[in-house]
Amino acid sequence: MSIIAKVIFLACGMLTSSTLIRQVSATNLFNESPSNPESSSRVIMKRKTAKSLQGQGKTEAEIDEIRNNGMSEIKKNEVVFESPLLDIQVVQVPEAAMQAFIDQQLNTGLFEYIEEDSVQSPAETTPNDPSFGSQWHHLNTTAGMKNVLAWDVTTGHPSITVAICDTGIQVNHPDLEANRAEGYNAITQQWESDGGDITHITDNTYDMTGHGTQVAGAAAAIGVRQSFHCFNL
Repeated sequence: MSIIAKVIFLACGMLTSSTLIRQVSATNLFNESPSNPESSSRVIMKRKTAKSLQGQGKTEAEIDEIRNNGMSEIKKNEVVFESPLLDIQVVQVPEAAMQAFIDQQLNTGLFEYIEEDSVQSPAETTPNDPSFGSQWHHLNTTAGMKNVLAWDVTTGHPSITVAICDTGIQVNHPDLEANRAEGYNAITQQWESDGGDITHITDNTYDMTGHGTQVAGAAAAIGVRQSFHCFNL
């Protein structure tokens, strides 16, 4: 246990008890639903470069002619963006005619590549939990944690340890017991191994209000359970 983690616990003396929860990698517990690419009715066009044409043995005059012809083809369309640094142009093309346009222009031999400038949204990552729709703390856009957006970036890692200072924890919760590190009672100033009670219930199993278990589950529960409401971040 790191010194930083201990300091976090000792700073929570006005609360009840603390616990450490290790996050797990939950890639297989999530479903990714990639969005379908949306057409923008635009095409990215890049002419053959002077370097590539030189590699084909073209003379300087031939290179100029090929690149000028490529630009002439580009200028026949509405150019909506261009980058001199990247030597690319983006042109407007009706969606219905896009593939025919791309094929026709590639057949001229004037271009390195031509491809549709499609719009691809990030994959939406959600837990494969049948009760996910009832978990307001993940889904509420005003007061919730907006975890679906976070899960698109990461679903946790075993190297991450989360310190939670709350009402205790249900130590035998199936979503938490595999990840739980030693807890600390900030009132008695005892680690769990030294007799520190992290549940405040006589059988030393459940926390006093369930809030600590709820928070721990929201931070680092291990996976999919139909009857439980917590997921690892």
